Amino acid sequence: MASMTTRVDPVSPPYSPRIAERLDAMMPPRVPPILLFRTIVRNLPMTAAMSDWGGYELSKRLSLSMRDREIIIDRTCARCRCEYEWGVHVAFFAERAGLSSQQITSLLVAEAAGLVPEMRH
Repeated sequence: MASMTTRVDPVSPPYSPRIAERLDAMMPPRVPPILLFRTIVRNLPMTAAMSDWGGYELSKRLSLSMRDREIIIDRTCARCRCEYEWGVHVAFFAERAGLSSQQITSLLVAEAAGLVPEMRH
């Protein structure tokens, strides 16, 4: 996949106290903030609004299981060629969602082998 030039530069450490607080809230403890979050945190009101949605989307309150959610996200990322987001979700959630290496690989190809039921038209 070709590399992309960013239009908005991510923030770099040392972070201001407000930025550091928001980034800490977005990441698991002791995990450095990912590039995506370091970019969107440039707009703190937007970041706060997205945190509410993301907190729901990644919580147990979501009507999808973690496994189904990750299959959908990973497959969508693969189809849209969103390598960065796909990698983040595989790194942080695939094992917890019970996805094997073979299943993760299958999400990259045209047929998501046995992971999702066939769609009927």
